[in-house]
Amino acid sequence: MASAGFAPITHTQRIELKAIPSGQGLEFVEAELFLRPEIPFAIIFYSDNGIRQEDGMRMDLDKQIFLDHFEDQAREDIATAAAPAILDQIFDFFETHPPL
Repeated sequence: MASAGFAPITHTQRIELKAIPSGQGLEFVEAELFLRPEIPFAIIFYSDNGIRQEDGMRMDLDKQIFLDHFEDQAREDIATAAAPAILDQIFDFFETHPPL
């Protein structure tokens, strides 16, 4: 049967983030990665004062930046400072787990 133009299901993988710089009650805990090379994005999940947030922050892996931002400048600065360590862990994962 033909797919009638629907997009294929995208496979994802979640990885635990370790030792990511944090502060102001923020802790970056997990990244959800798309395992297709044509989708260079990740969702970065974080805890806010110990409470895990359901919605993560989108990250562009090509541009190496967050696409979502905090309204509070101090938290935004923490996320910007954490981005290189998050990206290092994501790229390390892809070195041992090539995309589909």
